[in-house]
Amino acid sequence: MPKVKNSLICGTDCTLKQGCKHPCIGLEGNPSTAEILFVGEAPGENEDKMGLSFVGQAGKLLRDTLATHKVTNFCIVNSVRCRPPSNRTPSAKEIQACKPFLLKDIANRPNLKLIFPLGNISLASLL
Repeated sequence: MPKVKNSLICGTDCTLKQGCKHPCIGLEGNPSTAEILFVGEAPGENEDKMGLSFVGQAGKLLRDTLATHKVTNFCIVNSVRCRPPSNRTPSAKEIQACKPFLLKDIANRPNLKLIFPLGNISLASLL
């Protein structure tokens, strides 16, 4: 799945980017045709090492499940773009700092029909 470059740069309010190997991990998928947007919480250790979204154990499960059901027209992104230290839950301030990225990702998906939050943090970031 191709990585899509964000036109936004990590915001000045971001306190997480200093501790990341790959700060501001962006959206992946086919942005021009994606009908489904999966929104996760934040990159984990594997994602930060590789600079890609959803490449750890949970990402493998999600991708395998989607492949099994032949779901191909989707994008994946996280609510928070930089890995929180020790994979802790992102703070409200960190979620807010990354919200412009998420809103832009939603606005720039012309064929988007479904936004699928993957957990409480994702849901809170969308509301």
